[in-house]
Amino acid sequence: MKTNGFNLFKKNGSSGKLMAFLATAVLLGEVGTHAATLTPATGGTNISAATAGGSYTSLTGPIYLEGSAGDVGSPGTIILNVPSGFVFNTNNSVTVRVNGDINTPVKNINNVADGSTITATVTSSNITINISSKSSTPNTLTWQGIQVRPTSSAPLASGNITKSAGASSIVGVTNGTTSFGTLTEVTAVVTISSGLTANNKVYDRTTTTSLNSNNVVLNGLAVGDTGTVQLSTNGYVANFANALVGTGKSVTVSGLTLTGGNSASYTLTQPTNLTANITARPLTVTAAANTKTYDGNTSAAAIPTITSGALQTGDTASFTESYADANVGAGKTLTATGVVSDGNSGNNYSYTFVANSSGVINPQATIILRHTGLNGTKVLKSVLDAKAVGTTISSIAATSAGGAKVTNSGSYVFYSPITAINTNDTFTYVAGGATGVVNVNIDPADQARNLNLSTTTNNFSGTFNG
Repeated sequence: MKTNGFNLFKKNGSSGKLMAFLATAVLLGEVGTHAATLTPATGGTNISAATAGGSYTSLTGPIYLEGSAGDVGSPGTIILNVPSGFVFNTNNSVTVRVNGDINTPVKNINNVADGSTITATVTSSNITINISSKSSTPNTLTWQGIQVRPTSSAPLASGNITKSAGASSIVGVTNGTTSFGTLTEVTAVVTISSGLTANNKVYDRTTTTSLNSNNVVLNGLAVGDTGTVQLSTNGYVANFANALVGTGKSVTVSGLTLTGGNSASYTLTQPTNLTANITARPLTVTAAANTKTYDGNTSAAAIPTITSGALQTGDTASFTESYADANVGAGKTLTATGVVSDGNSGNNYSYTFVANSSGVINPQATIILRHTGLNGTKVLKSVLDAKAVGTTISSIAATSAGGAKVTNSGSYVFYSPITAINTNDTFTYVAGGATGVVNVNIDPADQARNLNLSTTTNNFSGTFNG
């Protein structure tokens, strides 16, 4: 009975078992009321080139179902031949199972009991069984234990297992043509098992890195290709996921290939387990010389300079410097600080800061009010530079005006740092009852400025019109 491409045969005997064959079975022509069927061996269409000279691939089948008793002729031999580029495994036992009449062995091929096997003789090129007697009821022959492998990784081999001309004929089988199984050798997948590493690098705002290949070991090569097929690093690309500093960062690689020997028979898997480090780029930042007038704080206007190392394109420096203290003096220490704006809070750089010991803080300029109405007294300078910003002095001793002796102890000085004086600021001068003309001088330039005053018995006041 034939159903949907399958031939179902009811075997003789009380068990009433049915045998079903795959849709790939080849119908070999009608003999009597049933068609003889050959199901080619499976498992041989994806044989890796890496197995050349190495491991064998196991096949399932082939299976031949007689359509009528005696379709397998006798006496004689059935010889299966391996296609060019492959060999059979001579160290593996091959048998052919006979299924037929379960009660009467004499009705079966070689008069063997149902389920018994015929031992085959195996050479690298063929598998042979002897047929001593025909069946008298349709039998099934199932080859078991056939193993094959390629003889070389190149060129890639393919072909069919066929029957050679032997003394035993098989109905529906053409010697040398009918396929008992297709064998196809395919490219092998090769991986890198050792010898390839990704190189660490110093931060440069890019993701690219390089690889180091030293005694690379390839996994998946055929025995004969070890040492002749090698890794080629020409044209590869290796990248970190990002450009930021870090340790154990994954590296993605593409473009590695194989070269030499039978390399065309292999496909290389790009490595996915490489890691490396991006380390901080070192910078030396040196404070610059700075001179300023005393203002009560430690800030400096000068910008520190990078004296060793370099900013990477796209990053910007944010360095400042300051005095160790706010006091007037020379040879003062200036210290640099800050980070680079690099998208990583400055952590893509390491910093060495170098101080500068040439800082200067000059005294504040002083406004001198001189009272010319008292015996020609004239205060030319003031050395009241130790006074805090905004201090008002209502009187000075006769000998304290910067070396220019004040000859009239009734003279008074109002003073304040120049940086604290703005145009139109108002001043009050307590003169102890004296009256007269008051002028404003600015030290050190001693440039005359006008102070519009109004006077009373005990004081005068005015507005600075600088």
